[in-house]
Amino acid sequence: MGIGAASINWTFNPVRTCRYHSVPLVRARKATSNGAKIDTSYLKPNIGDLEDILAHSKTRRPSELQGYVEKRLEGHMVSSWMDSQPIDLASRSTEMLGACVEFGAHAALSKLNEDKWDHAAKVGYEFTSRGEEGNREGLRYLLNSSEKSQAQSGPQGTFGRLFHWVQADRGVKHIGPFKEVFREFILDNVRVEPGTLLFGSVVDQARVHSVASLARKYALHPKTVRSALTKSGLLRGSNDHDSMRQTARVQQAEKLIKKLVRAVPVSRIPDYIDCTRAQAQHLLKAGILKPVVDDEKKFSGRHKRRYKRRNRPSRDIAVQCTAGQ
Repeated sequence: MGIGAASINWTFNPVRTCRYHSVPLVRARKATSNGAKIDTSYLKPNIGDLEDILAHSKTRRPSELQGYVEKRLEGHMVSSWMDSQPIDLASRSTEMLGACVEFGAHAALSKLNEDKWDHAAKVGYEFTSRGEEGNREGLRYLLNSSEKSQAQSGPQGTFGRLFHWVQADRGVKHIGPFKEVFREFILDNVRVEPGTLLFGSVVDQARVHSVASLARKYALHPKTVRSALTKSGLLRGSNDHDSMRQTARVQQAEKLIKKLVRAVPVSRIPDYIDCTRAQAQHLLKAGILKPVVDDEKKFSGRHKRRYKRRNRPSRDIAVQCTAGQ
């Protein structure tokens, strides 16, 4: 393909590097109109200016996204997920994801120069070229690296500019398949309350609970909830000390916390079943009282067992004790 054909590719934003000289392309100013006439004098090249630009340009190789765009324009199929959509949509979602990953979810994207957008394209293509799995990996990186609490800011605070870009879509300028991938990722990993308008569609049912949402719903201390979920292996996501980005599936989490709410603390076991403290400890060690949360077979945490006393309704019994007591 000659330079003449390549210059057609230069009209596409992701094409930012001259493949023949390995230098950044410099965008010419747009044509200006003067009544019925259009000033096209800017199209006439000035050899002196071109030589000066070339002399002061830094060497740069074309981004992988640029290579993808050029191959698409030549009729080649490269990536099934990206190939399933128009070039501009695949390119824009790649650059937006890459920019937020590289420069931060809340970076001032309008202030990024061409060189930084080219770098964003390189970073983003590492994810989008691998389809939905790669996109989710990039979103996972943003989720885990967020400095904002989901409980306080929700997905818009976690994903910043990327979220606002997709949320602002009103069908005038479509986002493409990336929108649905992003929406599913949020619902699978971030607490979104039912009735919330997310990317043009109302959320009918929450898929996950955060520690904070469970604590609010069942009037428990967040540390109690986090401890129970952690020991049960239900928390998903990063291992943050304050669990800002950790969630649990709604059904599993609520089933566990409902048991915890019905549980009886260890200090109340003797009065509840009319026994001594020593007898209560023997019941624990014998396995007659079962744990609400399995604590690696140690006698710690909360324990329970369905136990029926005369004139008392059946209730889960839970106990708290220290290993070896």
